[in-house]
Amino acid sequence: MTPPPPADARRPAAIVMAAGLGTRMRSKLPKVLHPLCGRPMLAYVIDAGREATGSAPLVVYSDATAAIVDAFAGAARFVRQAEPRGTGDAVAVALAQLPAEAGEVLVLSGDVPRVTPALLEELLEARRLDEAVISLVAVDAFDPSGLGRVVRTSAGSVDRIVEERDADDEQRAIAQINAGIYAFDGRWLRDRIGALHASPATGELYLTELVAIARAEGRLVTAVDVEDTGPGMTGINDRSQLAQAEWDLRTDLNVAHMRAGVTMQDPSTVYLDATVELASDVVLEANVVIR
Repeated sequence: MTPPPPADARRPAAIVMAAGLGTRMRSKLPKVLHPLCGRPMLAYVIDAGREATGSAPLVVYSDATAAIVDAFAGAARFVRQAEPRGTGDAVAVALAQLPAEAGEVLVLSGDVPRVTPALLEELLEARRLDEAVISLVAVDAFDPSGLGRVVRTSAGSVDRIVEERDADDEQRAIAQINAGIYAFDGRWLRDRIGALHASPATGELYLTELVAIARAEGRLVTAVDVEDTGPGMTGINDRSQLAQAEWDLRTDLNVAHMRAGVTMQDPSTVYLDATVELASDVVLEANVVIR
């Protein structure tokens, strides 16, 4: 199948990071191919990126996640990260495949399937409005444990992102976490991506360092604040989080069907795949599964 054409340089371009196998899933199947309501979690991210930008996203994969190329042939473009060396390296690899004139770049995480086109459009608009070099999604997390905290300036803009292992007690008390969803000034990103330093602990390049680089230059970094809607918005890392994300998504799907005229005698026991279509006045009794 012929791959989609490259992104239009006049529109934002989207990069989706999907090179990590996801070892905490304890599976040979790449994490982003695990299903949510009948679709791989990566499908939701690709859809959101395509709708927000008007073109197929560029998905970064590795040898460990090569199965996604066949799974999404025709739906996305792909670039291989030969040696996974962190999120910063993944974006650097992808930038080499994007039009040099791309004025804005969205960077998405393949394990955050609850991202929506509306949120991405809001993120792009926030960056443009403030003329920020970076805008990111900050989640008001119920449980921020293990996740990078968003540290603000006195004026409310983003000062830095601090990983929990590097945070002091005051920073650990911050509830806002980094969702791994960004909008960048494309030219600035191209000029600065080579300035990332390898972590002395892991040797990886972290995209979050760009926040510190921007602040050191006196450039503005802003955030769009969102509520915690569960692992689908904060990142799915293991099977318990996958199950919670499935429950959350299924609840939303069932509510949408009922509002469209479907009767469910016991919605908590109705299991519908995301692609199922139902006419109004359909009645679903308890313990129904439709794939």
